[in-house]
Amino acid sequence: PVMLEAQREGELQFIGTRDTRYTGTVKFYDASKGFGYVTLTPGQLTDPSIVDVKLVRQELAGGENVRMDQGQPLEFGLSMGGRNQEIYAYRVTLPGGALLTTAALLNRMVDGNKAFTGTMEFWHRKNGYGFVLPDSLTAASPQIQQAVANAAAEQAAKKGTAPVPKLYVTRKDLGAQGMRLEEGSRVQFNVYQDDRGPGACNVVLA
Repeated sequence: PVMLEAQREGELQFIGTRDTRYTGTVKFYDASKGFGYVTLTPGQLTDPSIVDVKLVRQELAGGENVRMDQGQPLEFGLSMGGRNQEIYAYRVTLPGGALLTTAALLNRMVDGNKAFTGTMEFWHRKNGYGFVLPDSLTAASPQIQQAVANAAAEQAAKKGTAPVPKLYVTRKDLGAQGMRLEEGSRVQFNVYQDDRGPGACNVVLA
């Protein structure tokens, strides 16, 4: 266990040292507010009263304001600050130091560097998501092809329509900042599969 003694470095006070790392799980995290708490793994500090520490957007390593479910394992340093000397998680990563990105959280696997083309079926500019209709996925892996077919069949069953293969796209998956998409836009992209299903990433205008 690490003694609850802070080491000052610059404007931060660290519990342990700047490089001391701790583990814990998300208690809750509100991505819209960029705020939450993480519950420490027991036995890491000598003070048993310290159970939960603050989790803020600015300390998420990876540059994304990701959505995290309760129980998500994390690794982080601990710092003290503020008027009440509250304890914060800083330089927050996945266990082992992997960057905290949506792709990592969802176990995303990109299908190599294969480039595909297609047409935007729908794009919600305000919320930053939509769907692309691929011209062909014959060059994709059998796993990707099956995942797309399964997703199309599931949606068709819900709506009572014919299956339409399509890929999910979010603003984070666009290959150029500020790129404007709309229904009918021609795009080029890579394909992936993750815990939520198949999708398109590295999307650029064709």
